[in-house]
Amino acid sequence: MIVAPKGYYLLSCDLAQAETYVVAWRSGNQKIKDALLYGDKKLGTDFHSITARDFYSLGDKLPNETQRFIGKKGNHQCSYQGGWFKLMESINAESDEPPYVTVSASEAKGFHKKWTDLYSLWQWWQEIEISIRETRTIRTIYGRKRTFYGAITKDGKIFKEATAYEPQSTIADHMLGAIQPELGIEGGLRSVYEKIILPSKNEIRITNTAHDSAILEVPKGSINDIAERLIKLIKRPMIINGEEVTVPVDMEYGERWSEGMDKLKVA
Repeated sequence: MIVAPKGYYLLSCDLAQAETYVVAWRSGNQKIKDALLYGDKKLGTDFHSITARDFYSLGDKLPNETQRFIGKKGNHQCSYQGGWFKLMESINAESDEPPYVTVSASEAKGFHKKWTDLYSLWQWWQEIEISIRETRTIRTIYGRKRTFYGAITKDGKIFKEATAYEPQSTIADHMLGAIQPELGIEGGLRSVYEKIILPSKNEIRITNTAHDSAILEVPKGSINDIAERLIKLIKRPMIINGEEVTVPVDMEYGERWSEGMDKLKVA
């Protein structure tokens, strides 16, 4: 539990569904793009809920918490070429936490088939496989290269690792503050440190950072001002496959870091 000092709030910023944005634009899958950008306007649901409705054949009915959780797991695992067994493992690994759910092998197989039928990413996956077979190298939009030296086996493990690497590395660099030559836009945590943290002379502090998120300690009277400045540095566009895409940012604040923090709306 992270608790803010007296007179301070914890201000949390998180790149929402960040890796999925890279998957959608890197693969060119229009269904995933539309789900991320617009959701289901009629029902007011997001990408994970849309997937859950397909998994459970809900039609116009809204998924419950458990169903949405499984839709979310499906989106994460299947995007990276994870098979039905990996999907089952991922869901059941968290069975001791809310929403306390487990699935059988037959259920996982059914979810996996529905996902691959709904969101076909075969062309992108094939591009990755060809790149690994020919050069063993994957290069991200930020120019980071990784060479995969593992054996090419029947289970395609190396191709799955390469598939996951591209979105994960891209978002890590994006959050940290890498600059794309095509845009030349500064931002990310490096800019937060230089433009917010250092000038505050330790009045504002970074308490925690993760792959695509950060938590700051901010004086209560400055919460709105700092939130506006923070989002301008974190929320910036990328160019993926010739298209400009901006990952949305979720912001929350409170005296204690928890699921119950208040949402903070910033343009």
